Amino acid sequence: MAVLICDGRRNDGKLLLEVEQDICRYIEQNKGENFEDVLAMESRWKVFYHLSEMRTSILNWYDFGENASILEVGGEFGAITGMLCRNAKKVSVTENVFRKAEAIQKRYHRMKNLTVYAGDIEKISFPEKFDYVIITGSGIADESGVAPEEKYAQYVGRAKNWLKEDGRLLLAVDNYNGAKYQCGYPRPVQGSINENGCEAMMTKTQVEKMLMEAGFKNRKFYYPFPDYRLTQEIYTDARLPEGSVRDRILTYYVLPKMLYRDEYQIYENEIENGDIRNVCNSYLVECSIEDLCSEADYIAVSTDRGRKHSFATLIQKEQVIKKAIYDDGKEYLKKSFDNILNIQARGIHIVPHTYQNEEIVMPVIKGAKLVDQLFLLASESREKFVRAIDKMYACLIKSSDYVEDQGKIYLENGYIDMIPLNCFAENGEYYFFDQEFCEKRCPLDYIMFRVLRYTYLAYPELESYVSLEDMKTRYRLRECWQEYLSKEDRFIWDNRQHRVNHSFYQWLENRGVEKPIVSLDEVCGLYLSEGFDVKEEDSYNTWAWSVKQKARICMHNFTDNKIWIRLQFTLYPPPGRQEQRIEIDTLEQKEQAVFAPETIGFDLEIDEHDSKFINFHVEEPLTKCNNGDPRAFAFQLLNPQIMLNRTVF
Repeated sequence: MAVLICDGRRNDGKLLLEVEQDICRYIEQNKGENFEDVLAMESRWKVFYHLSEMRTSILNWYDFGENASILEVGGEFGAITGMLCRNAKKVSVTENVFRKAEAIQKRYHRMKNLTVYAGDIEKISFPEKFDYVIITGSGIADESGVAPEEKYAQYVGRAKNWLKEDGRLLLAVDNYNGAKYQCGYPRPVQGSINENGCEAMMTKTQVEKMLMEAGFKNRKFYYPFPDYRLTQEIYTDARLPEGSVRDRILTYYVLPKMLYRDEYQIYENEIENGDIRNVCNSYLVECSIEDLCSEADYIAVSTDRGRKHSFATLIQKEQVIKKAIYDDGKEYLKKSFDNILNIQARGIHIVPHTYQNEEIVMPVIKGAKLVDQLFLLASESREKFVRAIDKMYACLIKSSDYVEDQGKIYLENGYIDMIPLNCFAENGEYYFFDQEFCEKRCPLDYIMFRVLRYTYLAYPELESYVSLEDMKTRYRLRECWQEYLSKEDRFIWDNRQHRVNHSFYQWLENRGVEKPIVSLDEVCGLYLSEGFDVKEEDSYNTWAWSVKQKARICMHNFTDNKIWIRLQFTLYPPPGRQEQRIEIDTLEQKEQAVFAPETIGFDLEIDEHDSKFINFHVEEPLTKCNNGDPRAFAFQLLNPQIMLNRTVF
């Protein structure tokens, strides 16, 4: 049973937020470690952040060794603690807030290898040193006023005292220059509206300097995408992303209407320029005093797919290794291996696979995937593209016994991942890999639907060479296309756990790039961030109505330099009211009250690629007008103007 050790401050005086109290309650009421039902009914970021298994993706692939001892610094509510317990012999976790430490112990009370320390880590005397120390930027909140970066550096400096001589430090931290923040999303700094509050942020250079000063000679940087909180792919210096990452990485934004640039475009620009490392949103760093680091060059994780279908794929030593993240998935991993052997037994080429130590091992293939070659073939001629798709059709027919019923072909074993994304092409031959799913009595049409759909999704430009409608006609898919779209939606809904992860998929919808209500050349722009309806204008005026009692506007600096600007606008009361009391505040200026109509101005100092927010609050109920407009209004923002005072280069 998990042990809780307290330094005596059981009532530490820290008041938990309401959402944190709810998390404590969820943990107390939950019978096990599975919080799927809670997540299915919740939509708040902190609940998802602390209870979702997706949090474990940052390290659930890592080989700690079955005899390892781990110290996790700042466990919060234990999002990754259980995963560590399943992958090591002994785990100790510290948490400064007693109620959170108590929640960790209750959450994993069945774990016999877990010790939870409640209290200040500076005052804790551990009975032994550890093989691993894990520090993340989210788990080291400090109430003494010390900047999170400074506190983070203090912990890193002390880590050597907690580690064995051959031990390793694993740390995760946000990148101050991350692409997400260059797009306008608020950084998690003091006073920010970022959903994570104030957390440590460093550039790669600052991280390297901190580790050098702490005496960690050996360092290996990992680049988790989209960040270390909800990781999907991890790159290293030995293997960096190439081409577009749009079909591989799902960028998410908890706060809507925050972006003035496309995050994917920043990545693609940096990849084209040869180096994406300085704009990734987070860093994971593995360090040691003398020992070498992990051999993994690339990692992909699918923790969002539930325990049976969550896998980690690693590239190391010129091998591809696929393993189940949970014990529940080992059976399905073996089925995936059996599927590929069954395909090979039908006379179809496969990438060589072996199954050893409950892992699938394949060689690294240097060639391009078929989906990439299809695009090149289409650009050369329609006929070459069609012949290549015909060959795919022939492979599907060959992959299984089949029957014909009312003019349709049904495969006895339908390997639905036999699509160009899971196939290499060399010298005109196709080599398949990663065949996880087998559908009994599967319509051949359905797999051909998937072949075409995902090929055209990967390369929308294909349409200019070969019409998708023409391909539907060729393979008699026109009449059943909509039916298969619905079938595919149901498959993805189940496979990607949409019931549980609905909040995450909602946050994906927030990645649209907003247009400013007003801008100053390419220097800065004013955006409607929250509470406002759409921008409206006529020949003389520009305005937006606040349709909520709380509203926010955001001024973005587009440049690489610090700027000082003057923002001026007029506030008008809603229709039918002579005046409206509006409370306004910014990070620099305390709350002030104005009575609309009123013209006011703000002098703002904005760092490079940073943002400043102005908040509005109206206590009176919203007002409806009698002109048939269904909206109810708080106030009107009229004719905002921006004046540049100066810039520092």
